[in-house]
Amino acid sequence: MDVGREKARKLLTEAEFRIYEASATGRVDDHGAARLGQLITAARRLRDKYGRTASQQRAEARGKRDPKNQRVAQGDDNTRLKQEIFASVLERLEAARARAQDRPDPNAPAPSRRAIKAQKRATGAAAKKTAAKKVAKKKVAKKRVAKKKAAAKKAVTKKTLAKPTAAKKRVVKKKARKKAAAKKVSALAHDAKKPVGAKKAQKPRVAAQKAHLAHGAARGRRNQARKDAR
Repeated sequence: MDVGREKARKLLTEAEFRIYEASATGRVDDHGAARLGQLITAARRLRDKYGRTASQQRAEARGKRDPKNQRVAQGDDNTRLKQEIFASVLERLEAARARAQDRPDPNAPAPSRRAIKAQKRATGAAAKKTAAKKVAKKKVAKKRVAKKKAAAKKAVTKKTLAKPTAAKKRVVKKKARKKAAAKKVSALAHDAKKPVGAKKAQKPRVAAQKAHLAHGAARGRRNQARKDAR
């Protein structure tokens, strides 16, 4: 709460009013961070002081506390206004100090050439360090992306190899048929080597021989009959 400059002049002492004036709009940003820190400390002390005094006066007026002075306080209006004045002053000063962090302090001594060079070196080193960190992070990120892509590609390749195509299926079936045929031929050849198998294999040949002999005998009988008829 800002009670106004004229009323503040009547309520405050000369030293307190100087702090009030230092926090005024248009002047507060003229101070450096160090000076603002000093003003903030003084304003906070005065705000707390008048806050405690106002509490004491209210209690005295209600008869809940013994008076600190010979005269009993009749109220805390002016004291409470002082507390509110310095609460507003403190708020303006803290805001100004936050803004002052990014600008040079006008009350600070000019830096020497050596200090300027050292600051430049420190700034350059910090910039290089930051750039190196960014490059390192980018490299790590690229490696992670490449690793993920390689893993995904490998997974797709495995899946493709594991899944048989139509051509592969035909080749597998053809090989299976050939293998079955070869196995059957081998089994027949094996059975032919056995005695029972040999007999089974010779049956057609024996039958053919018997038929040939029977045909020859029949032909001999026919020739003999033609001779007898003469």
